[in-house]
Amino acid sequence: MKSKISFFNKTIFKKNFTHYWPLWAVYLLYLIAVMPVNLFKIMRSDFYVNALDQNALEWQVIYDLLRGALNPFPIFLFSTVAVMAVFSYLYTAKNAFMIHALPVNRRELFFTNVLSGFSFLVIPEAISFIIAVFVGIACGVAGIQYLFLWLLYVVGITFFAVSISTFVAMFTGNLFAMPVYCVVANYLYVGLLYTISAIIGNISYGISFTQAWRPGKSCVLSPLYYINNNVRCRTVRNQITGQIDRVEMIGGGLVLGYVAAAIVILAAAFWLYKRHQLETAGDIISIPAVKPIFRWGSAIGGGFLLANASIFFSMSQSKQNFWILLLSVVMFGSIGFWTAEMLMQKSFRVFRKKRLFEWAAAAAVSVLILAVFKLDVFGVEKRLPEAEEVERGYVNLDYPILFLEDELSDMIDIHAQIIDAKDEYLLAEKSMNMSQVTFRYYLKDGDIFERSYSIPVTEEYIYAENTPTGRIIGKEKDVENLKKNIFGKYYEENEYYSGYMEFYGEDGYDSYRFSEEEMNRIVEAAIKDMEAGNYEVYLLYSIKEQLVEEEYFNSISLNYVNKISVYNESDYYYYYDYNMYDPHVSTQSMDYMNGGTGTVYLSFGKKCTNLIETLEELNIVNEERRLCTYEEYETFYNR
Repeated sequence: MKSKISFFNKTIFKKNFTHYWPLWAVYLLYLIAVMPVNLFKIMRSDFYVNALDQNALEWQVIYDLLRGALNPFPIFLFSTVAVMAVFSYLYTAKNAFMIHALPVNRRELFFTNVLSGFSFLVIPEAISFIIAVFVGIACGVAGIQYLFLWLLYVVGITFFAVSISTFVAMFTGNLFAMPVYCVVANYLYVGLLYTISAIIGNISYGISFTQAWRPGKSCVLSPLYYINNNVRCRTVRNQITGQIDRVEMIGGGLVLGYVAAAIVILAAAFWLYKRHQLETAGDIISIPAVKPIFRWGSAIGGGFLLANASIFFSMSQSKQNFWILLLSVVMFGSIGFWTAEMLMQKSFRVFRKKRLFEWAAAAAVSVLILAVFKLDVFGVEKRLPEAEEVERGYVNLDYPILFLEDELSDMIDIHAQIIDAKDEYLLAEKSMNMSQVTFRYYLKDGDIFERSYSIPVTEEYIYAENTPTGRIIGKEKDVENLKKNIFGKYYEENEYYSGYMEFYGEDGYDSYRFSEEEMNRIVEAAIKDMEAGNYEVYLLYSIKEQLVEEEYFNSISLNYVNKISVYNESDYYYYYDYNMYDPHVSTQSMDYMNGGTGTVYLSFGKKCTNLIETLEELNIVNEERRLCTYEEYETFYNR
C-alpha cells in the first residue's frame, strides 16, 4: 500500500519544543515585559494618572505601548536563533548524516522544523497578547482592538523573519556564518545604496554623502531596515486642542506584502534543502555555484564599503580623495577576496594561478566602477530639477534666499553656471577666498534635492553681475530679502515686547533694557540703513570688507510676537524650514513649533549712521554707555 504524503512529524516537533524550551521561554519573558507589564507600568505612572483628558489619556497609553512593542529587531533576532536551533544538525557532518538516516524524508524534516521555529515565537506572542488584554480590561484601557492589530502585525513579521532565516540557513553549513548571512540578507540592498552614496560623496562635484543618500521605496529589498522604518503606529491630534484624537497603525499592507513574499521564499528554501549536500556540513558556503559570488562580493562590495568608511571617518570630504579612495578600494578589496577564499578553503594556501587571475579581474571591475562615477557617466553631477518639478527653492550663501514660481528658473540657471564652471572653481580653491553655497529644492513630490559648492568670493567675482557669486549676492543685497531675513516675512506685523543692548567698558559689562517706543525707533532706523545700503556689509559674511575695528561688539536683541505667523504655514517655512522643515510634519505641528514668536539680533558698525544717530537721540548711547569696537573689546578683555 502506498504511503500518504506527509509534511509534519509529531515526534520531531515535540523534540524541538522540549529540547529548545529556553529559547521560546526567554522570548515569552521578553514579550510579557514589553506588553502586559509595560501596560501596567504605564497606567501606574504619575503622568498618566494625573492626565486631565481621559480620552487623550487612553490613546496616549495605546501609543506608548505599541510603539515599543512593534520593534522588529527582537523578532528577527529570535527568528534567526530559532532557525539555527532547529536546523543545527546541518552544521556538523555527524549529525547531518545521522538525522537524514532516520525514517523521515526531507520534506517532513523541513516543514516540521520550520513550523517548530515559527511556533517558538508565535505561541509566546499569543500568550502575551491574551495577558495584555486582561491587564488592559483591569486597568480600564479602551482600544483593546489595537492589541489584536499588534498581534496580527507581529505574527506576519515573524512568519517573514522565519522564512528568510530558513532560506539563508540553506546557503551555509557553518553555524557561526548563518547569523552573519542573515544580517547581510536584511541589509544588502541598503548597504549597496550606502556604498554608492559614499562613492558619490567622496569624488563627485557638489555632492556630499548626506545629499547623495536618499533611500526610498526600493529599500523594501532590505526587509529589517524597511520594516523598522515603515511599520509603526502614530497619533492623530485635534487641530484645535492639540490632544490625541486617535492612534493609527501604519504598514499593514507592507506586512501583507512580506507575508506573500515569505511563501515564495519558503518554497525556494525547500527547493534548496532537497538538493542540500550533506558533505558541505561545516563549510562557509554550502552551494558551489554561490562561491564565486561570495569571493567577488567580498572583493567589490567589502572593498568599497571599507574604503569609503575609512575615508569618511578619517578625512575631510575633499574631491581630491579619488586617488586615495582608488588605492583603498583595491587594498580592502584584495583583503576581502583572499579572506573569503581562505574561509571557503579552510586554508592559507590559496594563492593559485587561477585565483590570481580572478582577483585581478575583480580589482579591475572595482577600478572601472570608480572611473564610471569619476567621469560622471550617469550624469549625477550635472543633474538639475526642472522648474515644473519644484515647489520652492533656497540658495544659501550668507543666508537662505527663497525662490518661488517664476524665480525658480533663475535659481536653476545660477546652479547650472556653477556646474559649468567646475574646473575653474576647483582650481580657484587653491588660491582664492571661497565660500560655501547650497542649493536646496523642495520638489512637489515631497522629496528634497540639494547640492553644495565652494565658489570664489573675491572682488573679481563679487562685482561681476554675470557670475554666480555676483548674481547670488545681488539677491542677498535686495532690501526686501534683507528685511525678511532679519525681521521675518511679515516684519511689518511684528509687535516687539522686550529687548536689550549690551555695553562693554573699563568697568565691565552692562545691559540696557528697551521700552516699546525705543524698540520701534531702533527697527525703523535699522531698516533705513538697509535701504541706504549701509547694512549689507555687516550681514553678508562672504563679502566683509571692513576692518575688525569698524564693527561694534555691542549687540541688540529684540523679542517679538507676530499674529499672522501663528496661523500661516507659509510664514513658518519662509526662512525657518531651511534648517527645520520636514515635509512629513503636519501644519499644526509646524505652527506649534514656530509659535508666532521670534528674536531679532542686530549686529552693526560705523556705516549704520541712521541706527547710531537714533541710539544717541534716545540717550541709549552716551558718555557712560559707549559703543565698543572689537578692537576695544579685546583691549578690555586682555587686561
